[in-house]
Amino acid sequence: MKGISKLHFLHQLASVEVKKNDECILHFNDRPELFVFQRQALTAPSVIEFYVWFAGFIAGKNIWPSLFDDYDKSLKEKTKSKMIYSTYHEIQLYTLSASHPKSVRCSIKPLTNDSEHFKAGKDMLICTFEFYSTEGVLLFKTTNIVALLSKKRTASLNIIREKVRKNIVANADSTFPFADPKMVGVRSPEEVFISSPSLITNGVSVRGLVSIVRGFEHHPYLDGSGDHVNENHLSVLFLQVATVMARKRPNIFENLSSGVPLVRISYKLRLKNVVELGLEFKVQFIIIGKKKIQKSKNGGLPSSGTCFSIKLWQNSKLCVHGEIVYAPMFSSSLLTLSSNI
Repeated sequence: MKGISKLHFLHQLASVEVKKNDECILHFNDRPELFVFQRQALTAPSVIEFYVWFAGFIAGKNIWPSLFDDYDKSLKEKTKSKMIYSTYHEIQLYTLSASHPKSVRCSIKPLTNDSEHFKAGKDMLICTFEFYSTEGVLLFKTTNIVALLSKKRTASLNIIREKVRKNIVANADSTFPFADPKMVGVRSPEEVFISSPSLITNGVSVRGLVSIVRGFEHHPYLDGSGDHVNENHLSVLFLQVATVMARKRPNIFENLSSGVPLVRISYKLRLKNVVELGLEFKVQFIIIGKKKIQKSKNGGLPSSGTCFSIKLWQNSKLCVHGEIVYAPMFSSSLLTLSSNI
């Protein structure tokens, strides 16, 4: 069982300890037999996204039950009558640790109109989560902006999406030129989402494809509603782009040793349009430059990383854009394998 598809098991993943106004604290349980993502290191792609999704869903049902219960019903019944749509996602890693968080402090509040993310005519929430180890060490922090779409707005969005989906080609996986798994840092061909770039200068452009078979049914750990390419897929495919760049041009990263994996230190993503399953897209990475990483007292983070500007287009529309920082996971920066697990 991967997780999201089994919402009725969520009470076994986390419990609510404190609830006060727009905030609550959740405590996580170790249930790797139920939730596949808990079998991976915290630094593996998409693991943080899984925690954010689960924390948001559980906290949301406790803080804003009327809103999230409607969404829960729509998701379970697959009616798409209402949607909670993420428009902005920010992650900051504070501690390089293989151990998973044991608690999260959640804040979910209405977005005020003085925010740069505010959009008139939409009900929006700002979700801020701080994830901690057993010892109370801050592991990572996330900020999400979500729009609450009414039945009318959801219906309008679905009409637009159906027009785009008419371009989906059946069995597109069979003809797409996926990159070699070793070049993008994965084990099997079924885990690859991108093509191999032909040229890398100050950046790179690659083709991408995530089908429901490759992105859900045959993938060893990715999961979701099965309705669209989600942030878990984005996390994985962006790392694949950065990895193939590192393989072909190692001097992009300082002191990169052969075979050393990359770790995402931070990113800020704006999500403008839904990325559809089974329909090809284009990803562009442009090198912004080296970025000094502020070290925490607990953490073993690398001293510097490389910042990229990222854009994703599908059906001639810009769907995702932002910035992301990757760094080599140096052997000298040992993972904090404490008793947090």
